[in-house]
Amino acid sequence: MPTTRKSKPKPRGRPPLSDAQMADMRAQILNVARRVFLEEGYEAVSMRRIASEVGCAPMTLYSYYDSKVDVLRGLWADVFAELFGQLHALKPRKDTRASLRAKCQAYVRFWMDRPETYRLVFMTGGVTQSEVSVFAGASATAEHYAIFTADLALAADRPEGAVMDHAQALVCGLNGIAHNLITISGYAWARSDKLVAILVDGVVAGARAS
Repeated sequence: MPTTRKSKPKPRGRPPLSDAQMADMRAQILNVARRVFLEEGYEAVSMRRIASEVGCAPMTLYSYYDSKVDVLRGLWADVFAELFGQLHALKPRKDTRASLRAKCQAYVRFWMDRPETYRLVFMTGGVTQSEVSVFAGASATAEHYAIFTADLALAADRPEGAVMDHAQALVCGLNGIAHNLITISGYAWARSDKLVAILVDGVVAGARAS
């Protein structure tokens, strides 16, 4: 008699998500988290709250992000990727100082056009220094900022290794300009492009003289 083949039992549960579906879900979580963080404040929002807004169980959320600060780091990474994507897209100029100045002005303008994003990245309460350090060490943010070292070296006609401290001073100055113009907007500051030009000229002169 012919033997009857037994069909294989079907696996239980839902089939695994594709990479694209996983990426879409992570993006959806970040979009929701960004909204509720801005509306209610990072400290006031829980992972359960984010899950509720996304429409999933809290345990599902933890399969994508380990913690609330991990969600915040994901938002920071997206912001810096967008910011430096814009800077890298700027066309280089023959005048290397003008090219550096254009990138610096675009950097400050990015934050000024997005003051709430600036606060989310640089002024979020309830985040420890160690949590920020983990992000800075594990993400591509530090590598992104190397664009200023490279452009400063060209503008000052110096090796990159010789202008590292000056590049750090430049970034600190740019963040200071953005911070003051955003958080103390009632003061009669000079235009951001003028402040940036003064800063860049001073840092380039200092780098050349070092």
